[in-house]
Amino acid sequence: MQSLKYKAYLIGLFLVFFSVSSYSQELDSTFSPELLNGYQYFLCELKNEVLQEKIEEWLGTPYKSGCNSKSGTDCSGFVQSIYKEVYNMDLIHGSRAMVKEGERVKKLSELKEGDLLFFKTEHHRVSHVGIYLKDGLFVHASTSNGVEIASLELPYYKKTYFRAGRVLNEN
Repeated sequence: MQSLKYKAYLIGLFLVFFSVSSYSQELDSTFSPELLNGYQYFLCELKNEVLQEKIEEWLGTPYKSGCNSKSGTDCSGFVQSIYKEVYNMDLIHGSRAMVKEGERVKKLSELKEGDLLFFKTEHHRVSHVGIYLKDGLFVHASTSNGVEIASLELPYYKKTYFRAGRVLNEN
């Protein structure tokens, strides 16, 4: 009986370890500046070459609340800067204000390069924004990693995704 409990305990530990390690792999599936060379093909497939270049310039920029420069930026500051540099559009700073601009994109399958993605990460209100790229990937400024590329398939983003908006007339 004692050995049966011990075996069940070991199997439980193995399952916990396996679950944690696979979750860790999901978290590691964001794109970082160190990995950029390996994913250069992905950025080269973007329709807008200026967007590609600007993303490469911004990747790895640290997170800094209330800012929008390459020495530090928050999510809406990053989006605001990219829209100004790439599309020559002035967006208001702040994800809660940005969510009110443009037209709503109702289905994820209708997303186009440059669409804005909004997330409810704090107190069930819009508090994060990123820019959709393609194939379920988007670029944003995260508090932990700064400007990076991440997947909408990650559990955290699936859970906090609120909606998308299109402020560009033609993508």
